[in-house]
Amino acid sequence: MGNRALYWMPVLIVLTFVQIAEGLVTTSPSVISIPRGLQTARSIGYNITGVIDCTQANSTGGVFASGPNVLGSVNTFVSIPLSGGSGRTTETVVLPIRVMKKAESLRVNSFQYRRTFSYTCGRPVPPPETGIVQIALSGEAATEFGITRLQLYFENRRAEITVKRNQPALRAFVDIRYVGSGLLQGFWEVDGRILQNVNRHLVYGRSVTLESPEIPSLPTFAAGTHVVRFVITSPPPTLPLPEAIYFVTAEEFRERLAIRLTHPENRSEVNYSPLTFQWKGRDREVVYLLEFLEEGGEKPIFSAYSKNLDYSLPAPVLKNLFSQGKTYLWRVKGFDAENNNTGESPLFQFTFK
Repeated sequence: MGNRALYWMPVLIVLTFVQIAEGLVTTSPSVISIPRGLQTARSIGYNITGVIDCTQANSTGGVFASGPNVLGSVNTFVSIPLSGGSGRTTETVVLPIRVMKKAESLRVNSFQYRRTFSYTCGRPVPPPETGIVQIALSGEAATEFGITRLQLYFENRRAEITVKRNQPALRAFVDIRYVGSGLLQGFWEVDGRILQNVNRHLVYGRSVTLESPEIPSLPTFAAGTHVVRFVITSPPPTLPLPEAIYFVTAEEFRERLAIRLTHPENRSEVNYSPLTFQWKGRDREVVYLLEFLEEGGEKPIFSAYSKNLDYSLPAPVLKNLFSQGKTYLWRVKGFDAENNNTGESPLFQFTFK
C-alpha cells in the first residue's frame, strides 16, 4: 500500500438561538376573603409582563377549583392588548353561593380562581400562563369591606315618581347591603351634577339606609325628567349603580298644610293586631282621609275617613287585607268643608311582625 496524505478541512458550524417569549401573569389582589353564604362580586386585575413580540393575551374562561376539583366556571372572554411586552386589564368576578357550598362539601375553607391566558405572537409562541387568586371563606365581620346590593327609591318605595314644579322636600333613599366594615365614600348626583358628598364609616352589619340631603333637596324647578344616582367611589364598586327617575310636571305646586304622622313611627315593626294610627293636623281640616298601600304599590288597598286625629284599624279589615310579615305604607290627607285638599302627610312605612 502506498502512503496516504491526510487533509484537514475546516467546517463552520453556525448555531442560531431563537428567543422564546416567556410571560408572567400576576393578579391583584392575589388573596381575597369572602363571607360564607353570601353571593359576592370582586374586581380582579391581571398584569402580564415579560412577553416579547406579542400583541395579545386571550382567555376564554376561568374556573373555581380546589386542587384537582372544579367547583364552578366563569364563561366570559377576557382579552389583554400587549405593548412593549406588558398589558393589564380587570374583571369583575361573581362568586356564587353554589361554589361556596361545593367547597364546604369538600371541607375546605379556601379555594382558587384560575384564568389561563394564551398569546398571539410574531415569534415562537410561549406556553399559556395562568393567573391565580386565592379565595378564603370567612365570617362577615372578618371579610373585606364590600358592597353586595344597592336599591334606590323615593318615598313611594319605587324608583319612579311624579311631582309638581317647585314641589319641596323631594327625597331619595338608598338601601345598601354590605359585608365587613370600612369607610363608605360616594356622592348624591342629579342629572350628572353632584348634590352632596357622603363619607360614612360602616361597622360590622348587613345594611344601612341613606337619604338624599334635605338641604339642598332634589331640584324640582325645571319641568321634565331627572335622574338621581348614588355613586359609590370607595370601596371600588363591583355592582352596576342603580338610577331613580323623577318627572316634574309643568303644574305649579300649591303649598298645603303639613300633617305630621305620630304613631306608628316610620319604619316601625308592629304586632299583628288591631292598630291605632295617630297624627297631628290643623284646625282648618274638618275631615281626614287615611290611605294604606302595599310596599311598591301605587293604589291604596284600603281607605277610611276620620274626623278625629286618630283611627283604629278594624279587626275584619286587618284579617282580610293585611298579612303578617308584610310591609305597608300609610298617609293622611286633610279636606275642608268645600272638599278642598288642604293638607297631606308624607308616606310612612310599617311592618306587621
